[in-house]
Amino acid sequence: MFARKGPRKYGKDKPFGPRPDREERVVDEGSIRPRRFDSEKRPRRDAPRGKSREGARQDGPLFPTPPALQEPLASEVRRAVGERRYEFVSRAVSRALVAYDAERYREALATLSQVLEDLWLIADIRVLAGRLEYRAQHWKAAAEHLEFARASDRTDMTNMPVLIDCYRALKRYEIVDELWSELKEASPHPMIMAEGRVSAAMSYADRGDLNSAIRIMTHGTEPRQVQPHHLLEWYVLGDLHDRAGDPVTAKRLFVKVAHSDAKFYDVAARLAALGE
Repeated sequence: MFARKGPRKYGKDKPFGPRPDREERVVDEGSIRPRRFDSEKRPRRDAPRGKSREGARQDGPLFPTPPALQEPLASEVRRAVGERRYEFVSRAVSRALVAYDAERYREALATLSQVLEDLWLIADIRVLAGRLEYRAQHWKAAAEHLEFARASDRTDMTNMPVLIDCYRALKRYEIVDELWSELKEASPHPMIMAEGRVSAAMSYADRGDLNSAIRIMTHGTEPRQVQPHHLLEWYVLGDLHDRAGDPVTAKRLFVKVAHSDAKFYDVAARLAALGE
């Protein structure tokens, strides 16, 4: 329904640092990319009034109609709210999805909140709400939404890494361990597996058990072709070794990351700090 937004950061200064002790509410300033709802050619203040219809069409509307919802979500929304309210509610959901896709998470959450109560039993809507609450660092609310969606399909592991990370932030480590075991047994797509592994490992780091965290992140053999999830795992493993007082191994792992993507997170700064 909507795209994943890649690996998650675990702290403001150090992407994979420890969580704060309390739940934080952050201000999401949204994406730096141009907004889809902004007209590229807004009328200038000095523009003459009474422009022709042709000129108006060239400028385009300031608030274009969002794209129609796709099936089967459209049918689920229609069943939930009825034909009379469908146009208003579906438009709000569509705007929320567009804002999410543009990484304007605060706007997306505010828009979705207007109609969320009407769509409470739709799993895809609850997933979107969970993802947005997660972005706002509202861990408990995010977990509640994602648990609802998870109950509707236990075989879908797509959101499991986010759910694990929510419980990590809430210090519900017993649930983290249960979900990590479930994810390992399901063995989903490597990127989902990697993100779940990171969340589980960092929960052990939060508990002060760096050895267990390193053990979780140490697996497999050298890949024939480096994929984004390999960079994520090498970076996190390098960070853990650095925190455990093993700068030699940390540097080796950061070099592997930088060799494939020199702009991956702050890998250049990490290497500089280790004396490259």
